[in-house]
Parts: sequence; C-alpha cells; structure tokens
Amino acid sequence: MSACLLVSATPAGAGLVSDQAQASQLQQQIIHQGIGVQQLGARPNAAQAKLASLDSRVAATGAQLAADRRATEAATVHLRRVAIDAYMFGSQQSAVLALFDAGNGEQAATGQEYRTLAAGNLRDALDAERVDAARTQAAQSTLRKEQAQVAVTVSQLSTQRQQAQAALHRDATLLSQVHSTIASLQAAAALRQLEAHRAAQEAALAAAQAQQAARAQQESRRHPPPPPVQTVQAAPVAAPVAVSPGTYANPLRAVAALSPERVDQGVDYSGYGPIYAIGDGVVLNTVNGGWPGGTFIAYRLTDGPAVGRVVYVAENVAPAVSVGQRVTAATVLGKPSPDFFLAVCADLGVEPAHCLMVGDDVESDIGGAQRVGMRTMLVQTGKYREAQLRAAMERGIRPDLTLPSIAELPEALALS
Repeated sequence: MSACLLVSATPAGAGLVSDQAQASQLQQQIIHQGIGVQQLGARPNAAQAKLASLDSRVAATGAQLAADRRATEAATVHLRRVAIDAYMFGSQQSAVLALFDAGNGEQAATGQEYRTLAAGNLRDALDAERVDAARTQAAQSTLRKEQAQVAVTVSQLSTQRQQAQAALHRDATLLSQVHSTIASLQAAAALRQLEAHRAAQEAALAAAQAQQAARAQQESRRHPPPPPVQTVQAAPVAAPVAVSPGTYANPLRAVAALSPERVDQGVDYSGYGPIYAIGDGVVLNTVNGGWPGGTFIAYRLTDGPAVGRVVYVAENVAPAVSVGQRVTAATVLGKPSPDFFLAVCADLGVEPAHCLMVGDDVESDIGGAQRVGMRTMLVQTGKYREAQLRAAMERGIRPDLTLPSIAELPEALALS
C-alpha cells in the first residue's frame, strides 16, 4: 500500500476558511490511512501464520522422508544378512534357507518360487520406497517454493506498512502545522477586530472632542473668557514645635523665601509667611503710626534666659494678636500686610482680581487677600478650624471656594 499527500500546498495569503478546509481534508485522509495501516498489519500476520504452517509441513515431510529412508536401509540390511547366512551356513542353520536346497526337486521348485517372489517383493518395496521418496521430495520442493513466495510477500507487506506509517506521520505533522496556522490566523483576526474597535472608539472620541471644541469656540466668541487667574499659594505651615518652659523657638521658621536685608534699628527680612512668638510672653501693643504700615507688635518675655525683655515685629505685618494676650512659641503674631499681597500681584504683572490666593488660615490668608481684591480658596488642612471659619464668616470673610485638600486644586481650577 503506497501513501501519498492529497492536499495541495496552501498559497501565501490564504484565508482562515481555506486552512480550515485543508485541516478537515487532512483529518479524513489520516483516518483512511489509519484503516489502511491496520489492514496492512493484518495481512502480514496472516502471511506469517501461513509461513509458519508451511514450515511445519516441510519439517513433517522431511521427517517422513527420513523415516522412509531408514526403513529401506533396514530392510536392505536384513536381506543381506539372510543371503549371507544362506551362503555361509547352508540349510542346517536356517529353516528358511532350506527352501533353496537343490537336492529335493519339490523343494528346489519351491525355493525357486520363493526366491522369485522374494526378489519381486524386494524390488516392489524398493520401487515403492523410491516413489514415496520422490513424492515426498517433490512435495518438499513445492512447499519450499511456496515458503519462499510467502516470505517475499511478508517482506513486501512489511515495507508497505512502513511506508504507510511514514505517510501517516507526515500527514499528522502537516495537520499540526495547519492547526498552528489556523490559531495564528484566528489571533491575527481577533487583533485586527480589536484594533478596528479601538480605532472606531478613538474616531468617535475625536469627533466628540471636535464638536466640543467647536461649541466652546462658538461660546468663546459670544462670551470672551476673563484673563487667566494666577494662583498664589500660602507659605507652607510649619510643623508644631514642642518648646519646654524657659526655652525659645525660631519665630521665622514658617516664612518662605526668607532673605535678610537692611540692618538699622533691627534686621529687615523679605519673604512671606506667618511670624511666631519666640517663647512665652504678654503682648504690649500692636500699632505704632511711626512705622511703615503702622504695625508694631511688641511682647515681653515671661520666662527663659531673656525674661523681662521686649521683642518686637514691625512693618508690613498684619497683627494676629491683641494687647494683653498671652503668647507662646506656637502663637502666630502676624502675617504679611495687604502691601505684601499687592507686591505679589505686581511681581506677577497682573491685577489682584486675576489672582487666586490658596491658604489654610481664614484670617491671614483669606482675609488679607480679600482686602486687596484677590479671589480666595480655603483648604481644610493644616491650621484650618471650623470654629475659626464660622467666626470669620460672621465678620464678612467668606472664601470663594473651599476644598478638603490641596490635592483637589488642579481639578477645581479646571472647572472654575
């Protein structure tokens, strides 16, 4: 049985459908080839059985032929012994040989007849033996020829079975390759479908954005937007400082961009942020018209190495304390005055109405910025207290926007 591949090679660029048809055809072909291999496996088995039977018959015939030869040889030996006895010992030694004695006419005739019959029987026996031997040899020769033919048939069937198995293996390998190609085509088709869906979504999104931009452009033509808002964030809130009684803390620890400037009756600093008390003390006054801005916050220290001495903060500071108030190192004495907020706007090159102040102190950050006309945003972290907000709102200080955290500022600015 010869096996051949019936499926033509798939051309480059063939589609998924043609590969699936090729796989189906290969599967059917493999089934038929498997049946053929099974049949080829049965035929050598039958031929082997026949060959074994022939081998047995040849052996039996050979054994029969050998037995016949041994019987002929035995009979020949026996007759020779009888003849030798008759020649050597005469009639006294054998009653049978007395028949060959010529002294008695009747016995001589009988002996002659016996000798004739014996010689004839011997020739007949020998002839029959020769015929049987010839017939046995002929049968053995025929069996050997048939045995040789069956051996050739077994060899041919074995070769055909190997060829069929090789063809079956080739088709199975090709089927595996076709299945792999189908899987690749299916994955590529799924990827193309996903890309097409994504492209459609992107196109729809682009169209929606274009429509939104067109509407926004039309709206901007009808209502021009206000100038961009510049955001001014309050100075970072310093971490609480634990000060033991009789010790002092840095009062400028929360001032951003701190830089020393002129030195006359004190040290002038530039920067912005809250100013704290050095340590425990009592506020003596907050205003002095002889100083720029009219602010002069003075307090007397009540403990520590400098107990009894007076410390002051002046110029461009908005007081956050009142006369007679007891202060500690955690007390904010004041924050930048309105002049500070105006200076920031001047540095940015914008009007206060176009600036947004973001802070956590409703009094100093929000109130100070609103006094110069800035927009404000209060974050509910750091120094924020609900009670302070309610008190400030009773005095007319209301932030334009309140946020739980500074992290929400970008989203709030995008929506405002």
